[in-house]
Amino acid sequence: MDKVIDLASIEDSENYSSSVIAKLQFILCQLDNIFIPKNRRRYNIITQIMSIKTHLTSPACYAYLQSLEYLSLPHVQTLNTLYSSFGIENDFSTYLSQATSSFSSLERNFIVQMDEIHVKSDITYKGEKICVPNLDPENPTRSVFANIILDSIV
Repeated sequence: MDKVIDLASIEDSENYSSSVIAKLQFILCQLDNIFIPKNRRRYNIITQIMSIKTHLTSPACYAYLQSLEYLSLPHVQTLNTLYSSFGIENDFSTYLSQATSSFSSLERNFIVQMDEIHVKSDITYKGEKICVPNLDPENPTRSVFANIILDSIV
């Protein structure tokens, strides 16, 4: 166990890949939180990134993983706090209601196009009010899902 702890504390190990070290750091975070009450748990950056990626991909899958007693994952409200620090809008319907609050009742009928945009790995996508940073340097962002308001239906 001491060897695992020493390995996980070394970020620039030449003998092991960064993905192996990240996996060990995730396991150590899980071990650290075994006997800690839910409201006092702390999560390392690896656990936070994994949680954000899982929740953005599938909130239902994240809820299932969180319900398991085997894993210690941040609460969804904690993830929402992390989203807001990055400027990520997790709920598209909330964003639409805010963006269209000044529209008249006729203008609120519109077409929304959902599109996947492939980007270079070194680009950070910036929308009107949303900036999505590259959360994991080991696996850079390759695509961005964009929601575009095309036209008003009147």
